[in-house]
Amino acid sequence: MPIKAIIFDLYGTLIDFKQKSFIKELSAYLGVSPKSVAEKLFKNYLHIAFENTSLMISTLLKALFNQEPKQEIVSGCISILEKYLREVKLKHGVLNTLSFFKAKGYQLGLVSNLASSFKQPVYQLGLYKFFDAIVFSCDCGLTKPNSEIYQLICQSLKIDAESCLFVGDSFPNDYQAPKNFGMQAFLVGEKASDNVRSIHSVNDLGWLNFDADFEKLIYLGKKIKFNDKDWHMTGIEALSDDESGRYNMVARVMLEENSQAKCTVYIKRFATPSSIQVEKLAYEIYGMVGLSTCQTGILEGKEPLLMTSEVAGEAWDIQYAEKVAYEIGQYTGMAYMFSNADFRPRNVLLKKSALGNKMQLIDFEHCFFNVALDLTGLNDVNNPLTFNAMCTEEISARRRHTVLSPKHIKRAVISFFGSLPSTEKILSAYKSGCLDTFSKVRAIQENIKDLFHKQILFDSSPMMIGTHAYRRAMANIDIEEMMVRINQDISETNLLWE
Repeated sequence: MPIKAIIFDLYGTLIDFKQKSFIKELSAYLGVSPKSVAEKLFKNYLHIAFENTSLMISTLLKALFNQEPKQEIVSGCISILEKYLREVKLKHGVLNTLSFFKAKGYQLGLVSNLASSFKQPVYQLGLYKFFDAIVFSCDCGLTKPNSEIYQLICQSLKIDAESCLFVGDSFPNDYQAPKNFGMQAFLVGEKASDNVRSIHSVNDLGWLNFDADFEKLIYLGKKIKFNDKDWHMTGIEALSDDESGRYNMVARVMLEENSQAKCTVYIKRFATPSSIQVEKLAYEIYGMVGLSTCQTGILEGKEPLLMTSEVAGEAWDIQYAEKVAYEIGQYTGMAYMFSNADFRPRNVLLKKSALGNKMQLIDFEHCFFNVALDLTGLNDVNNPLTFNAMCTEEISARRRHTVLSPKHIKRAVISFFGSLPSTEKILSAYKSGCLDTFSKVRAIQENIKDLFHKQILFDSSPMMIGTHAYRRAMANIDIEEMMVRINQDISETNLLWE
């Protein structure tokens, strides 16, 4: 049965908490043994719904000393606990991984054995927004590995156990018990035995093909072809949440060729796999006008992945905007002509050098989509022929809005400069970049048109564009609309702010 929901443990799986240090400091403050404190907080109190932290700490102190605690002692204990809770950190790549599975349409659940006050990090770190259902032992009075708590999360998600995957770092709680209940499971951390499915971290989950018995999509030693050469993977490094996009999995992969040549590539797994064709073609078109130096390739398999060569640079820094005004103008022109909704500072790398500063756009997933059509009643929105067969009147009737207008582009440009270009010199450089790019594209527009027609007519799978309710196959109407923008009088676009 296919997996429809993924259920996660919390502590040790999604977040790091310095439990030993916390217990050591709290027990030293109270002058009691660490074991007595740990037993109550992490065993006896897991099924009790304390109204607040003060009540939980007071209950702990009464149990330890058999008398009413002084308020100053209660406050001191709360201070120690809150200090450690504030220091809780997300595991590497957790937000990106949760976003990826959410974007792919999986239901997400959270099940944790914890005392009431230990719920705090779920909310302070923003984890709560990813989950369709959350079950805490302290709220329901049940603890893992009691089978009833797994039943409760299934009921909350309205799904059968057979359609669930449980992921956590405890063998009895997060692997053995869920499997006994009928779920599939992955153990996070060290592998218990050869018969136990395990991953090093939650991020690794995003590189498994759930539709192919959890086959690894990338792994050390895997042989690939890139840039007409044969390589094998010698290192895999998951990007941090700050480096990755919001919805796709991205890894930095080190390659080696016959123990001699080495290189680094970035491999991207898309939440919507059909987006791979859009991004690869966009890289090619930007390269045709000198705006991309990336080599690209597709790692073939049951689920193809995009490979791009490494691009040197740092995150966008607005103080350099004036120095690269010409290039901002170039990318602005391209964003307008090819409907690039990914044209924004967070998708740019800045290469600084004594010879001049360069910027490189590195995300092209949301290109080529500018005509939002009402798809109601259409039988096959994944087939370009569905739209190619439409008459002008039907297209007009279904047209809902333009996705990327000059107003949207202008807003993107302001995000690079911080405001409108402030001097005539900067504005002149920006205008020159924009005009030059229009000229370059117009000179090769027939070649570009041919690329799109081949993609639409002859590729084995359609090129899908758009998002959510408007996602559909790219068709002739999109190419025609693109050609109109390419040949439009630039003074009418408002891109030059005249």
